[in-house]
Amino acid sequence: MIFQLAFMVIVAILILEGCGQSRKLHSRIDVRRHWQTLEKDHLERWLHSLPTDSSLFNIAVARDWRPQDDQLGDPVGHFRGIFVMAAGYDLTCKQDYLKQLRKGTDFMLAGFRAPLHGGWLEAVDT
Repeated sequence: MIFQLAFMVIVAILILEGCGQSRKLHSRIDVRRHWQTLEKDHLERWLHSLPTDSSLFNIAVARDWRPQDDQLGDPVGHFRGIFVMAAGYDLTCKQDYLKQLRKGTDFMLAGFRAPLHGGWLEAVDT
């Protein structure tokens, strides 16, 4: 009985220990750091890695953000690239994202349409 009571007291102390003022000071989110990480480490890297001369987005990239060879474009992956460009433009208002967003959307509407039967192609080659 005494061990159960001691255990409950220890658990209560450990739970309540994080409720003080020092906990509140250390638990703030550094918005500036997260914003810089989003813009510099993600959006800008995708901006430089996704676009191609044909406007088909390079979806598969290596760890160093270089596009992998012999990529077949599929509509789902290409649309993800369009979404990244739209998010980049929405968050930064930089015209580079808008330009690639328009090029990628134009390619999606022209390059993935199946002219013979309508609908969408499963994959396209650059």
